[in-house]
Amino acid sequence: MGVLKSINYWSFPGGLDGAADIRYVLEKAKGYGYDAVELCIGLAGQLTPDTTRAECEAILSMASEIGIKVASVASGIYWAYNLASEAEADRVKAVDTLKKMVRVTSWLGCKTLLTIPGAVDIFFDPFTYARFDGYRTLGYARAGLGVLDLRARNADTLDQIERTSIDYYATQRSLYRQYRNSEIRNGETNTEELPNL
Repeated sequence: MGVLKSINYWSFPGGLDGAADIRYVLEKAKGYGYDAVELCIGLAGQLTPDTTRAECEAILSMASEIGIKVASVASGIYWAYNLASEAEADRVKAVDTLKKMVRVTSWLGCKTLLTIPGAVDIFFDPFTYARFDGYRTLGYARAGLGVLDLRARNADTLDQIERTSIDYYATQRSLYRQYRNSEIRNGETNTEELPNL
């Protein structure tokens, strides 16, 4: 079996809150050129820990009819109760839910269940939950302004790099790699990599 180009259910409108129709997601993913979809189990929607084998078989039949595979399953349920909770009742419920999710995953013919124990930023940003006319436009505008702001704050530095570089793009690539390596090391400098002067 080769590599499948797949997309997650959460990538579609209504996906994060479980409101996206699975047929819609499968058809759109196929239309966009994907080979497979990673479906998501939530506390609400068409795919939950209590989804039956017959419902899973209907989803697989639908996917086959559309010509797309169900590659894997993901879940963010552990925001509600998780395996590491201080409350024993939450831990017991989390284990029971995990068993149910593994069962649903197997009924969908998948060998992989990704569980998301937590995340930072998106869930704490009030605009994640804001729903009003034009909220998507506001989100896009906000993202675009963030890029413009980042560029404006670094304009002098980027202009100097462009003026003094032999190959501007190679220099940017090198600076990005240095930045990324610094992030991976949490900002610590590896003195062993420094030249011996």
